[in-house]
Amino acid sequence: MKSKAVMSFIILTLSAVAQMSAQTVLFPLHIGDRWQYTFFPPPPYPSYPGPSARVVGDTTMPGGKTYAVVLWDGGPSKELLKQNGDSVYLYDQLLSKEYLIYDFSRRVGDTVATVQRGGDTMDIVLGRFFPSPPRTWWFAVNPYRHATDAEFTNIVQDSIGLTGKQQSFGDGYYLAGAVIGGKVYGTIATVSQVDPSPPAGIVLNQNYPNPFNPTTTIRYALPARTHVTLIVFNTLGQKVATLVDAAEDPGEHSVRFDGSGLASGVYFYRLRAGAYFQSKSLLLVR
Repeated sequence: MKSKAVMSFIILTLSAVAQMSAQTVLFPLHIGDRWQYTFFPPPPYPSYPGPSARVVGDTTMPGGKTYAVVLWDGGPSKELLKQNGDSVYLYDQLLSKEYLIYDFSRRVGDTVATVQRGGDTMDIVLGRFFPSPPRTWWFAVNPYRHATDAEFTNIVQDSIGLTGKQQSFGDGYYLAGAVIGGKVYGTIATVSQVDPSPPAGIVLNQNYPNPFNPTTTIRYALPARTHVTLIVFNTLGQKVATLVDAAEDPGEHSVRFDGSGLASGVYFYRLRAGAYFQSKSLLLVR
């Protein structure tokens, strides 16, 4: 609870400082803007600092519209975003079209967007709005109407952008620091801030990114050398991939799961290390 309170204070401070600027950008997408997040609940040891995103440039897509290119974790996870008035759009390269993800003019309960994705439907609804500064919108996203535990909420604040994501099962990440228009707010983690010492106990983190397409990374940590199995199952309990089946040294480990060739939907990954056993869900979105 203390960590969450501290994180909330950081977020509020970031937004308050940003809104004192003479020029306010509702959803910042300057080249060089960067956001550093931290996981919640936090792991019981200093670890991977959490996901990060940065605007690396812009690109023009078919139809002549220009989008900001946002890279997550400096890897292949990429979003193409643009703001038009009170609306923010995402260009889906798989669907070859754009769709609305945020509309700051809507009222609570309004459906912002309904998007056909393959054989199912994604709904985006404005769940909450806090009008007093810093203005904050909570957009509830259900990528698949018939999926279990697939829902998540994107939290957006005026002049800062995405400040958090909450999964339906409780895990999520929240903003720790940002670089907006060249100004640094909060804490931006670096590799030197990562403590390589072994954790006190076995920890299985939520995969990131989640939802993902087609790859995602699963991180876990071991306090001592032990035999580890990490297996991915579908909702019928059928094994679709064995990611790890070996003895591993203490410390933090990561493995990439490639969902190419699998159908969209909810899957589960299970870590077994000695007597330890835990499962988490992940969502593949085409």
